[in-house]
Amino acid sequence: MSGQSKQRRRRLWPDHVQRGHIETGVGVLTCLQPITVNPASVSAVMNGRVNLAGTPVAFNVQDGAPNPDLLVSAIISGGAPSHLIKTGAGTLNLSGANTYSGVTYLDQARWWPVRPRPWARRR
Repeated sequence: MSGQSKQRRRRLWPDHVQRGHIETGVGVLTCLQPITVNPASVSAVMNGRVNLAGTPVAFNVQDGAPNPDLLVSAIISGGAPSHLIKTGAGTLNLSGANTYSGVTYLDQARWWPVRPRPWARRR
């Protein structure tokens, strides 16, 4: 991957989200670095499709006024070892029909799954 491609991806996915709303439309957002959600007065939101790119990705969700602090209705995908690691004192809400094949780790847990079993199935 060229340096220019890496820069383009970084601009598409900020590593710190505050009062953010990310909508991928028909595209897929590839996460290559940890995501941090800073405290805010409204929930940060991710809609569409997100790919963990075969890497462990930390969602560092800081505690703010809203509940949840981060609402992810996007479908999260990714082949092994695509792990989702939840850190931070804030609340993460996963409501998509996720298909990533890795494990969901709760390092600091305030976890709010909306659907029964919104995380990847174990095989």
